[in-house]
Amino acid sequence: MNRIIKQGVARIIVLTCVIAAVYVFVKARLNEIYREGIKRDNELSFIKRRNEDLEAKVQKLKVHRKLFPSCSEILRYDAGARGEDGVYPIYTGLGVKAVYCDMSTNGGGWTVIQRRQDDSTDFYRTWDEYRQGFGDPSNNYWIGNDALYGMTKMAHQELRIDLESFDGNRVHAQYSTFSVGNESSKYKVTVSGYSGTAGNSLEVHDGMKFSTFDKDNDNWIGGNYAELEHGAWWYNDCIGESNLNGEYPESAMFGARFIHWYGWKELTALKETLMMIRTKG
Repeated sequence: MNRIIKQGVARIIVLTCVIAAVYVFVKARLNEIYREGIKRDNELSFIKRRNEDLEAKVQKLKVHRKLFPSCSEILRYDAGARGEDGVYPIYTGLGVKAVYCDMSTNGGGWTVIQRRQDDSTDFYRTWDEYRQGFGDPSNNYWIGNDALYGMTKMAHQELRIDLESFDGNRVHAQYSTFSVGNESSKYKVTVSGYSGTAGNSLEVHDGMKFSTFDKDNDNWIGGNYAELEHGAWWYNDCIGESNLNGEYPESAMFGARFIHWYGWKELTALKETLMMIRTKG
């Protein structure tokens, strides 16, 4: 009898140990499954957030994948771009170019074609450099004469020029018509329809060809105004009414070779200039 009882107790102890082992194993496995579940939930949340970010980027790329020909066209098809000034890719008619879009001023949709704000970029450059363009779209910049021809050929453009003096005053000039011919025409400019507060200092340049120090296309028989005024512009046959690609000054210096707009400050040098075009209609 005692032997039977002892055998029964032994079986109970063994069974208890087995149950305990199974419990420990199951508990460990459940904890592991729980941790894997938490990890999977975190991964799924991360994937969901990443997919949402990617979807937003894809939607933005869908808007810009056509490479619109101007900032105004970008704004027309992407209302979310309003107020979002910055660098965008556009197709100028002759190639793709990164440009700065002003999506805020006077309704936005302006493509920046020229900017001067300090002396870190030399604008006394060759014909080929002005043809191709140079500088940083967010800083000192010339978009390039080929790009100007392509953009103004594809669609009618208006021009806006913003100027700032060294004493902090600002004015602007706006032109309802602006176009630039091809290289064969020496990038002849057509500009008219002035309005604004700066004075009309492009009137005498209307119909002029572009000149650089290595290509003299002005009407002055005495020499090259690009050399005299240390710049590159649509010079006529006398001291330019405007010279926005002239030498950047140290201060409000006086002289034709410096950045100037005669209708506002005569030959007194200016601190900042900004030229922008926008598709009409």
